Amino acid sequence: MANQKVLLCFALQLIFVISALHHTANAQAQGLKVGFYAHTCPKAEAIVTQIIHQTMAVAPSLGAPLMRMHFHDCFVRGCEGGHTIGTSHCSSFNNRLYNFSGKNDSDPTLDSEYVDRLKMKCKPADPITLVEMDPGSFKTFDVKYFDLVAKRRGLFTSDAALLDDSETKAYVVNHATASGTASFFKDFGVSMVNMGRVGVLTGSAGQIRKIWVRVSSGLSLALGFESVSSLGFGSHGLEFRSRTRVRVSRSRVRVRSLVRALGPVPDSGFLSRSGSWLGFASRSWVRASSPVPDSGFWSRSGSRASVCVPILGLGPGSVPSLGLDSGLGPGSSPGPRSQVWVRVRIWSRVLSAGLDPGGSSMGLGPKSHEIWDRVQGGHTIGTSHCTAFNNRLYNFTGNGDTDPSLDSEYIDKLKMKCKPADQTTLVEMDPGSFKTFDVEYFSLVAKRRGLFTSDAALLDDSETKAYVVNHATASGTATFFKDFGVSMVNMGRVGVLTGSAGQIRKYLDAVFLSSTSDSSVCIVIKMASQKVLICFALQLIFIFSVLHHTANAQGLKVGFYKNTCPKAEAIVAQITHDTVKVAPTLAAPLMRMHYHDCFVRGCEGSLLLNSATNQSEKFATPNLSLRGFQIIDKIKTALEKECPQVVSCADIVALVARDSVAALNGPTWEVETGRRDGRVSNITEALRQLVPPFANITALRTAFSTRGLSAKDIAVLSGAHTIGTSHCTAFNNRLYNFTGKGDTDPTLDSEYIDELKKKCKPADRTTLVEMDPGSFKTFDVKYFQVVAKRRGLFSSDSALLDDSETKTYVLSHASSSGTSSFFKDFGVSMVNMGRLGVLTGSAGEIRKVCSAVN
Repeated sequence: MANQKVLLCFALQLIFVISALHHTANAQAQGLKVGFYAHTCPKAEAIVTQIIHQTMAVAPSLGAPLMRMHFHDCFVRGCEGGHTIGTSHCSSFNNRLYNFSGKNDSDPTLDSEYVDRLKMKCKPADPITLVEMDPGSFKTFDVKYFDLVAKRRGLFTSDAALLDDSETKAYVVNHATASGTASFFKDFGVSMVNMGRVGVLTGSAGQIRKIWVRVSSGLSLALGFESVSSLGFGSHGLEFRSRTRVRVSRSRVRVRSLVRALGPVPDSGFLSRSGSWLGFASRSWVRASSPVPDSGFWSRSGSRASVCVPILGLGPGSVPSLGLDSGLGPGSSPGPRSQVWVRVRIWSRVLSAGLDPGGSSMGLGPKSHEIWDRVQGGHTIGTSHCTAFNNRLYNFTGNGDTDPSLDSEYIDKLKMKCKPADQTTLVEMDPGSFKTFDVEYFSLVAKRRGLFTSDAALLDDSETKAYVVNHATASGTATFFKDFGVSMVNMGRVGVLTGSAGQIRKYLDAVFLSSTSDSSVCIVIKMASQKVLICFALQLIFIFSVLHHTANAQGLKVGFYKNTCPKAEAIVAQITHDTVKVAPTLAAPLMRMHYHDCFVRGCEGSLLLNSATNQSEKFATPNLSLRGFQIIDKIKTALEKECPQVVSCADIVALVARDSVAALNGPTWEVETGRRDGRVSNITEALRQLVPPFANITALRTAFSTRGLSAKDIAVLSGAHTIGTSHCTAFNNRLYNFTGKGDTDPTLDSEYIDELKKKCKPADRTTLVEMDPGSFKTFDVKYFQVVAKRRGLFSSDSALLDDSETKTYVLSHASSSGTSSFFKDFGVSMVNMGRLGVLTGSAGEIRKVCSAVN
């Protein structure tokens, strides 16, 4: 972002994020106590209790999700005893029944008779059936769950895992009979209170929300307690009191909600999957966590929608630019106050994701099915990742078959574009017309060529089918356009903010919704020929903002520490050179740290932060191969001794990257310094933002271009693979199962495949292989020679030959004559990358210890 003030405010917000994610041992001293509202709102707990008990009397199945709200809010795993109540969708455990190890087998830790029973209820592709977590007792809070687990009948993998640890296994066995009830009830109360202290906001932090759509953590805490009590907990006289005075984040979307919005939810009960969040007021419907099988804009390997705020419609001028010249003009309902702007297609994503297609929960009226199929027509524009529909091509029922409702010729065409494990390729939803808003989509659906299961589903209902057929030709255009406008207006009334609620933004492209430091912000993303406005909470916006090559890099300069710490760069260089001299294999991971840091949140040292719960970037799978963190710590210690709290950890990483390359006879370059350190590190962001080794050229170009880096930067920075090693797991699919049929990657040299198979067996997770064989400890141009011979270790290496610009660079540097050019280019590209999302000026902080915030 060009506006430096925006990033300065981001830094202030990060203080809040960190505080909200840490489990503070002195929560009581910070403002929590039993009976906090005794004087300010003496009837508070009684009101909560009464409403919850009344609710449970008529809808006992709400007990489990109401209780789980507290767990989801506190972002704590465990306390599995809560699985004694509630239900779960089949999708949360179907892999245990049909494809546990990828060989169409069942989980051997699950009782075989129970597997047979579950298969009678859950079919392989079943996304909607609910199964009791504690069969026969799922509405009563008791100890029967432990009895089930002991018999190997726990529904989730996380249930079975309790038997894999001596301590948790002992607890399960000791509480598997009614005699353990009193002990379990007491322990559950203690654990709930402990969890209730996680990351709380008290005193003047956060706010007390006025509107239910801003769900109060304090209230959800009480809901969790009372829902358990209503299921029998209180009847034993073992109620527990919650310590209250929990204030609420002003951020429109909490960090953990964003995690759920952008990535699959782990197989864990309280973090239970597939739409198990019930019990919200109708205005909070979008927070229900449901699969989004048809995600185009959102798509990321079956990612899920879990948004904490209502979504508003398009601006009146954006849809006409795609061909929709009626229905959404001046007649659109005015008045909603700004919260989230999103492309029309997102509406249909949410509706088709299982959030009541009938529309009753959203107040869409008696003709909500018409609204559904009209808005589904939004699929006439845009693209989708293969992952959103690949199951229809390769494994629809779990038997390696195709979806019979999808036209067979179309299946063959799609298979040519999408391989089984393809996570990056984009396919037009309305082939040949995906940039024009028209009725071609309905023509496709009528021909059984709708890309998604939800498209095909329109033919399964008489009302929606009639609409599809009636609008499958150009003669239906006028009607569809009019209907689409009406439906969008209807949907645009869902969960709106009016009157004094929300705010009126001052700007569109970089906006603070309030004057406080923990405000929400908007960004502009270009999609097709229009600008799409998406306003998330600050935490998510920060993720995007650091991905841009921004003007904030103006705070960097060569020699930043010349006056404040003149020996800084010399100290870094000395320790780095001494290290690489005795341990040359550390050069590659030390260099890669800079890339792994910059591509997530920007070059602000978030990679270095530790986490007591292993939830920081450092613990993400792509980062587990990094080594040398102790060298960074050693350098920081030396610098703190020389000039305390002057040199940032982010700058240390940038300098070490340069010096580790130089230590292996590689190039050197002038490093711009002046970065400051961030205060947030999130494992999910690392998983999402780092480019995987199996990325194709489209994914590479997208990942780099969104960060302001060029195709040349891709080729040049890939040259860093000239040093270092990799585990077999990063490329084994190319040797043994490239397309899911036990085959090899045809783009990889066959003789090289044979060589690699001798080193790497199919399940090998430990063997290391040189990325640049025979030259992996020397920084040179031999990597380009290897790639030119189709011997690049990763798919992303081979992908360089699939683009004319990157291929030209590879071939022109495949001999020693290209060394000087490559060395110069590498320095330039490293400087370019080093400017990503930096914090300068007063933003962020200068850490005293690189592994922890101040």
